[in-house]
Amino acid sequence: MRIFQRRLTCVKILQASVADIPVEHATFHLIAAFQTHYFWSDFERIIEEVYRVLKPDGGSCSAKI
Repeated sequence: MRIFQRRLTCVKILQASVADIPVEHATFHLIAAFQTHYFWSDFERIIEEVYRVLKPDGGSCSAKI
């Protein structure tokens, strides 16, 4: 992961609980979650948290394969 962080200066990689993302409101343009739905115990709370940290013109994508 250090390799990616050194090369991608416009990307922030954050590892945290999706139910309690430790950032200010309207921080991100995009939130992506892949293969994590299995671990979400409170789906409604998590969706609220994702919307809280997205910028007004931001978006999210998730995949459960």
